[in-house]
Formats: sequence, C-alpha cells, structure tokens
Amino acid sequence: MPHPRDLAASAPARLGKGDRLLLWGAVASGVATPWIVAVAVKLHLEASGEPTWPWSFVGRWIVLSLFLSPFHAAPFVALSIAAWLGATGRVRWLRDIAAWERRVLVAAGTASGVMGMVHVFLPVFRQFHPIVIVLLPLFVARYAASMAAGLGAAGAGAYLVRVARR
Repeated sequence: MPHPRDLAASAPARLGKGDRLLLWGAVASGVATPWIVAVAVKLHLEASGEPTWPWSFVGRWIVLSLFLSPFHAAPFVALSIAAWLGATGRVRWLRDIAAWERRVLVAAGTASGVMGMVHVFLPVFRQFHPIVIVLLPLFVARYAASMAAGLGAAGAGAYLVRVARR
C-alpha cells in the first residue's frame, strides 16, 4: 500500500498567490536587472562628467537588448521552473522540499543571481564595447554560478534547520 504522502504528492498542486508572485518576481528580476544597471551606470557617468555613450546611441541598442533580455533571464527562469515543478509534485525528488524551504531557496537564488548580475554588468556598462555581445554566454555562466552559490548556501541552511527540528 502506498504511503499517504506519496498519494498526496502525486496529484498536481496549485501554487498559492504568494508563491506565484515570488516565482514571477524572480523572472522579472532577471529581465529587469541589466536594464536598471545600464541606466544607473549611464546616469552616474553623466553626473560625474565622465565620457559615456549618447542616449541616441543607446536607443539603437534597445532592439538587440530586447532580444537578449530572455537570454539574461534564463537562470532565473530555470530556477522558477524548478521551484514550480517541485511545488506541483511533477518531479519526485523535488516534492519532498517543504514550502518554506522552497521559498527560501527561490528568494536566496534570486538575490544572489541579482547580485551576480550587478557585479557582472557594472563594468560592462561602465566601459562598453561592442565585442561584449560575443561574450554574453560567459556573463550568463558567471552570474548563474553566483546563483548556484546562493542556492547552495540556502539549501545548506534549510537542511540544517530540518535536521535541528528532528
């Protein structure tokens, strides 16, 4: 006879409003962070009197940047999809994670990914060169590694709390 937990986990669950907001917030963070950093660096350079690209030149890059935004957000989308699959019980090894653990993991992964993105994009936008377009996969790998470090730290913390509760 199957364990009741297995029966309950086999039926797809619905995410609560807070969980949906957290997952969509993670995706929005991945899309918006490069734009926010670019505008902040541009405004800082103008305010400090340092040379920068004119706004008219920046406008020409917007079309290309719109296509690259989903590429930059890919680690955040992957994090949200994994959390959704675990919450709905579609992946067996992810469904044993408690709701609070999932929320902590998504929040920590998003925060560390945003910090990694800011760290990567500050120098990119400060001294922009068109060759940067070729190096984009390396940038994504760099802040995805930052996100993985945040997930690892949050996962270790959640595991320690789980062990302490036993």
